[in-house]
Amino acid sequence: MALNDERFEPGAGYGPHEHRDLDIVTWVLEGTLAHEDSSGRREVLSNGTVQRLTAGTGICHSEVNAGGPGESLRMIQLWFRPAPAGGPGEPSYETWTLEDDDWFGLTAIAGSITPRRSATLTVPGVTVRVGHLARDARARYGSGAHGPTTWQLYVADGCLDLGELGRVETGDTVRWNGPGRAHVDVRSIDDAVVIAVELDEFPKGR
Repeated sequence: MALNDERFEPGAGYGPHEHRDLDIVTWVLEGTLAHEDSSGRREVLSNGTVQRLTAGTGICHSEVNAGGPGESLRMIQLWFRPAPAGGPGEPSYETWTLEDDDWFGLTAIAGSITPRRSATLTVPGVTVRVGHLARDARARYGSGAHGPTTWQLYVADGCLDLGELGRVETGDTVRWNGPGRAHVDVRSIDDAVVIAVELDEFPKGR
């Protein structure tokens, strides 16, 4: 798994490049992203839009800031290696916009559990959640004794108190293992934007 927090000025980004056998989840936090690929698909992803791209047998695409002068682009992108069962299939996509009232707390945006209006990953045992926590908001992250074995939390903006796990701020990542810990209690010290990933088993060597 990889998690990248990307920022681009107008016209900048990634020119045509190839992917194969990857699931890529892109969440646009600020600005507009122009996506174009070898299948002929062209679309502009605006603030709050989520895209799941399964590269499958292979696809070439570009990702560029489509904004005008002074309009920066910020996106968070996650890469997952699908399970090898059956080998890669044909490339596929899903795109949808996260409404303002959908992401207070922690809301699933992609996962093999097919949460409401999410992009369904072809990677089994993975769920991606995003959240906006207002100052002094509290949330409980985790799903009980039968929850994932690994959780990873990235703070895109703001500051959080994770209790005994400590304080985390913008740009920090914390990862912890599920065995022996059913949940983690989160309190926002400042307004915070977070992205969290649950994995049944953390991939080794990636």
